[in-house]
Order: sequence, then C-alpha cells, then structure tokens
Amino acid sequence: MSSFVENLQKRISGKIIGQTIFHQAEIDSTNNWALEQAQQGANPGSVFIADSQSQGRGRLGHQWYSPATENIYCTVLLQPELTLSELSKLTLLAGAATCETLMDFAPQDISIKWPNDIYYQHRKLGGILCESRLRGKNIQHVVMGIGVNLSTQTFSENLKSSAISLEEINQNKPERSTVIAALLNNLDSWYQKLNQHGWG
Repeated sequence: MSSFVENLQKRISGKIIGQTIFHQAEIDSTNNWALEQAQQGANPGSVFIADSQSQGRGRLGHQWYSPATENIYCTVLLQPELTLSELSKLTLLAGAATCETLMDFAPQDISIKWPNDIYYQHRKLGGILCESRLRGKNIQHVVMGIGVNLSTQTFSENLKSSAISLEEINQNKPERSTVIAALLNNLDSWYQKLNQHGWG
C-alpha cells in the first residue's frame, strides 16, 4: 500500500465508498481502469485514483486535461439497485456531493451547471462522468468519474479562460488527500441517503 493511500484511508469515514482504494501514478483513464477491475470482481465502493491520465475524458467525448499530481482524477465503482430511467440521477448525486465538498475549500460562489459540471463564477472547476455496463436490461455496475482542478496554475491555451483551480481561487494549495477524503465521505453520505430514502 502506498503512503498516499495509507494517509487517505485514515480519513475515510464512509461505510461503502472508500473502503478499498487503488492508486496509480499514471493511467489512461480512471473510468476505464474501474470498468476493467469491475469485470475482474472489484467490490462496489472501490475507488480508483491516478496522479495523471493520458486519456482522461469528459462528457460527449471531450478530453479532460490531466497534468500529473496537480488535480483530482478519481472514479468510484458502484452497483446500485436502480432502474435504467433512474441511472442519470447518479450524476446529479455526484454533482451535489462534489459541490458540497468544494464549498468547504473555497468561497461559497461554487455552483453546479447541470448535469455534470462544477463552476466557480463562470469558470469550470470540476466535472463528472458516469458510465454504466448493462447485462440485458439490468445494471451490472456504474463507474462515477470525478475530476477537480486542484492546483493547476497554467492551463492549456484552449482552457485558460474557461477553467480555474482551487489554488487559483484561494491563493494556496490544498492538500490533495484532504480534499479527496472529504469528497469520498460526502459521496458515501449521499449514496447512503439514496439507498435508504430513495430520490425524494
């Protein structure tokens, strides 16, 4: 177990999400990695974190800018008891949990641009990509990918006017494991509420 994972697991309080954490320095995509591990029997609630992604992606096939160790690239594997018509609501759940987390690390001017983007004022701070695999008409598993711009100061030319990081907002660098732990704990709390009370 890496020191990063060991440090992170000490801060995990959830009952489902984060009990098992996988970490790699570089991966093509944490969503791809989670989908592969799901096929090999990884437990629901497992979390897949990379320091960088070579093929990180967002909604509609857009590339997700993924420089090494600067941001959060994280995917959670779930096996929800949902119908196909309810599946898209997991993106809304992830957005609510992510927004709630980031509001503890930045001014309250953080919002969700439905369905899957997190914004600070008019610049993108994070994004969510949920993907599923079906067996017939039944949901086999879902991967919930979350990316957050943590400490990037120099975005690529096509992103510098539309993206922002927590460090740029606060003028200080938040500790990555602290933000990830808070995010996973909030996700677990929201997911348990969903399982216990439904979408209401």
